[in-house]
Order: sequence, then C-alpha cells, then structure tokens
Amino acid sequence: MFKISYALYYALLWILTAPPFWVLYRISDLLYVINLYIIKYRWKTIYRNLKNAFPEKSEQEIHNIAKRFYRHLGDFVVESIKTMHLSQKKMDKRYKFINPEVFEDIYNQGKHVVLVSGHYANWEWMIYFGRYIKHAFIVIYRPLKSKVADRFMKNMRSKGGAILIPQNDIFRKIIEYNSQGILTTTWFLADQRPPRSNPFWTTFLNQDTSFFLGGEKIANKLNAAVVFLDIRKVKRGHYEIYLDKLLDNTSGMEKFEVTNTYIRKLEKIILEKPEYWLWSHKRWKFKKPQSQS
Repeated sequence: MFKISYALYYALLWILTAPPFWVLYRISDLLYVINLYIIKYRWKTIYRNLKNAFPEKSEQEIHNIAKRFYRHLGDFVVESIKTMHLSQKKMDKRYKFINPEVFEDIYNQGKHVVLVSGHYANWEWMIYFGRYIKHAFIVIYRPLKSKVADRFMKNMRSKGGAILIPQNDIFRKIIEYNSQGILTTTWFLADQRPPRSNPFWTTFLNQDTSFFLGGEKIANKLNAAVVFLDIRKVKRGHYEIYLDKLLDNTSGMEKFEVTNTYIRKLEKIILEKPEYWLWSHKRWKFKKPQSQS
C-alpha cells in the first residue's frame, strides 16, 4: 500500500510541476491572491511577527513587507517542487555559488565546516551543494509525520549528493565520520524554534528568542570553521549564494559566542530585505522563562 501511495503522490507532483517556469509563476501569482486576500494564510502570525520585529514602522510599511513576503512565498513553493525537473545544468544557471573556493581552502586545511543559514530566500535548492565541495555534505532534517511525504522529501533532498541525517542522530553520526577521517560540512538551518526547555535565549529581531546550540557544540567539538550561507534573490528563479567564513575555529571563545556570531549575521540580512524570511513560522510561540530574565 505504501509503494502505491508513494507512486501516486510522486506522479501527481511530477505532472503538476512539469510546466515551464513561466507557467508556474502564473500559479505563484494566483497563490499570492489566494493566500493574502482569500484564505489569509497565517495572516495573524505574519502580521504579529512583523509588527514586533519592526515597531518603528508604520502600518502601511508593515503591510507592504507582508505583501512582498506573500509574493515570494508563492515563488518559493513552486520553485521547491519544480526541483523534481531540474538537472544540475539547469540549476547552475539559476543557483550560482559565487565563491565556492572558500570551502576548497578549508578542506585543504583538513578542517570540518559548520554551515549556518536561516529560512531565507530559497534554501531548498541547496540540495546540489554537495557537488561543489569535497567535504561530505550533511543535511539535518526532521522526519515528517506522513511516511509518503517523508520519503518524497528525503529522495528530493538527497538527489544532489546530500547526506540526510535525522536531527536526533546528528552529533553521533558526525563523530563517526570524524573518527573515519572524513571531513564534513554540516548544514544548520539555525533559526528553527527549539523546545520550550532550551537553555539559550538572546534578542533577535527585537524579541526574546531561543536558539538551538547544536552548531556551536559541533564546531567546538571538531574545532570546525563556521561559514554563513548568504542566499540572495536576484530575480524570480535566480539566486546568488555567497559563502561568508565567520570563524576559522572556535577555540578559546566564550560560551554562546559562536551562536551569537551567526545570529547577528542572519539578523542583519533579514533586516536588509525582510520579505525573504519565513514570517509565517510561529517562531516566537514560547516565551522566555522568568528564571532566565
């Protein structure tokens, strides 16, 4: 039954995303209208997040950012699913790594990499990054509740050479790779919401915000370089990716300093062009405990 369900699921998405980009962007335009004006997809969450992040902006400015976000969200949805039909050659024309030599230098030094970014621009097309580097490219993922959808996402995200590892196994697996002498690049989408009990809080986008510490822990354990993934949207379906080496190593750094370093970088990018961040995410669902005030 699972095989049949998966085959039907895959076939449906294949057919839906077979049209050329110009057709899919007309669908994106339609999604913009539906999400913003008809079903008002997560409008309360988006508006509240923007209002709290930019208290100095007027109502009109907040609404303008929200509109631009909805437009980008439609593009992101159709682009992500269109990945099924994109070859390496086609992807190279649309998703350009400007300075991949950063990773060549780190590899030649015999160092691991902790790669950090946020849910910004189009992060799904990063699946091909493993073909540009000599490191083993590890992507952390959260298993989906639907077994069919989970299998589909794993197959999609591994087609470019990425090694998918569930988040609960990540630390153990990276240590295994290290013990085998395999250099790794581990990619952290660093702005995901941790559980309520997470110990680290900071100010992010004008709000008390908790962050996972996994990237810092692995960087410290392996004395890895920390690189920030700066994805810039040039136009519809076209992105430029800049690799910014934030830290050569983390030895001697204060606790939380590594995490704060890439948080501040992410915040700066979001503030410059806020419409490309995932404002529909309930990032501030949990409040900072009184004991940590």
